[in-house]
Amino acid sequence: MYVGDMRDWETYPRSPNRSAMVTTTKQNEAVLTKREMKGVQAARDVIRAAGYPTLKEAIHLVEDGNVIGLNVTAADIRRAFEVDSVNGVTPAMSKGKGVNKRAPRLDTDDSLKMVEVRQQMYTDVMHCDDRKFLISVAEPLHVTLSTPIDRETTHCLGTALQEHIDTLREKGYNPVRVHSDPQRALEALSGRFPGTEIDTQGAGDHLAIVDNKIRRIKELMRCVRADLPWPLPMNLVPELVAYAVSRLNLRRTTAAMNHVAPRVALTGRKVRAARELGLTFGDYCEVSDPKVVGVAEKSRRTGEERTESCIALYPFSNEVGSWKFLNMSTNCTVRRSIWTKQYTSPVVIARMTELSQSLPPQPLIPTQLDDAQEKMGPTLDQDEVHTNINEVMEGDNVPDGEGQTVDENAQVDVHHDEAVDEQVEGSSVEDDGVDNTSPVTVEPDHNGEGQDEEDMEGELSLIHI
Repeated sequence: MYVGDMRDWETYPRSPNRSAMVTTTKQNEAVLTKREMKGVQAARDVIRAAGYPTLKEAIHLVEDGNVIGLNVTAADIRRAFEVDSVNGVTPAMSKGKGVNKRAPRLDTDDSLKMVEVRQQMYTDVMHCDDRKFLISVAEPLHVTLSTPIDRETTHCLGTALQEHIDTLREKGYNPVRVHSDPQRALEALSGRFPGTEIDTQGAGDHLAIVDNKIRRIKELMRCVRADLPWPLPMNLVPELVAYAVSRLNLRRTTAAMNHVAPRVALTGRKVRAARELGLTFGDYCEVSDPKVVGVAEKSRRTGEERTESCIALYPFSNEVGSWKFLNMSTNCTVRRSIWTKQYTSPVVIARMTELSQSLPPQPLIPTQLDDAQEKMGPTLDQDEVHTNINEVMEGDNVPDGEGQTVDENAQVDVHHDEAVDEQVEGSSVEDDGVDNTSPVTVEPDHNGEGQDEEDMEGELSLIHI
């Protein structure tokens, strides 16, 4: 009996810690021997010294004989490009040689859409990492929709549900009924959507369709987080939910009568593998910066980097196949259609770890702003309280605990909140040990007052509804 020896089929030994989704340069280097790694380091130095040539140009530089004394071979050059780049383009080459490209469009085929227009929605609230999301499943499309919400109030749930209904109507479908759990905030939405009935279930009547979808979303999120080489920042949890929903909408369900995926049936566009499946959540990419490589800005911004270092989040279901990215420099999200996938370097891992440990405070919605200020009022320092007392009358003085007097009719700036007013009225004047019967006045601090107003305006501008 002959037993085949399959060891010759494997070029490099497999690493036990190799990740399946996000590949790092450290993992690529782990499969190399010491001699191969030494050649890769030397090849990197030659590539930088030669002015960042392409793979073909670098190999010609080594083999043509025009340069003598090189301590690298063509195999070292190839191996260096394999370790540092995905398609032969390193991050430095993307930043310096990026050009303006046009993303190809995919035409919409209305024949792929479902003939049945009337849809029924099953909706429920999903809790994940101290965040809340409204999840809806439309039948018989079997498409899943998700929207983050701040609180489980009638206003927040109604706004999110309206987005789901508008999404279906925009594509030509008519949601005639919404099935929901017996939640008071959802019951109050009855009659708020003309043409759509809100059907509230009884206590204990679970909606199996949407419950199973929520389970699949959480399972996929756990798989992605387990495969990331860096800890997930909490502000990227909504983006991870959107990515999980987009992956589920690519799979056809056994309940469907045909083999058309829910997203294809909704949009009428098939999925292109290069645009949709070429990236995963957490991939490091160099994306084109339209402000630099655009035609109008090309002549005066030639010295700036052509691309931005970003992390892939989730795709948009548009004709060009755009993706949403996280700009690692600004910690802001951008939408781009041109990118170059790169291997995740230790610098990227360190930056994402830093972002996960130093996040800005979450913005408050308008309905929570007053409650937060009331809670924050007793903890305000006396230096932060700015009053505008124009006149103090001795006849209206009210004695405090130490025998000193303050004016109970002191005019406080009307622009301050009630929490500041309570702090001013409840605060007492410290006793300095000297008998002083003169009225106590507080000089207004206009500089601090203006700064507080600017901070409040900046905070309100970050509110997401």
